[in-house]
Amino acid sequence: GQLGYTSVDSQPTPRRVSSLRNKIIAVAAANKHTAVVSESGEVFTWGCNKEGQLGYGTSNSASNYVPRGVEYLKGKQFVSVSAAKYHTVVLGTDGE
Repeated sequence: GQLGYTSVDSQPTPRRVSSLRNKIIAVAAANKHTAVVSESGEVFTWGCNKEGQLGYGTSNSASNYVPRGVEYLKGKQFVSVSAAKYHTVVLGTDGE
């Protein structure tokens, strides 16, 4: 799930995440999930959501295998992202 592909478990060389259509300005990868910020300031996450670290408002053991926009953050602009094993943090253009 962390790689952004439904049928790939390991990838030894760089590979474009084709489902991301926008230019990406920030990337964070944690133990089992990935988060990015697009040039337009949107946040996309994918991978394991066991602790709710994808920001979808739920926590479950199901993985999200492809990038998905974080609905709760729609309408806000972000410039940076950081991720760790159990959380994801974003920084808005307003400093919040």
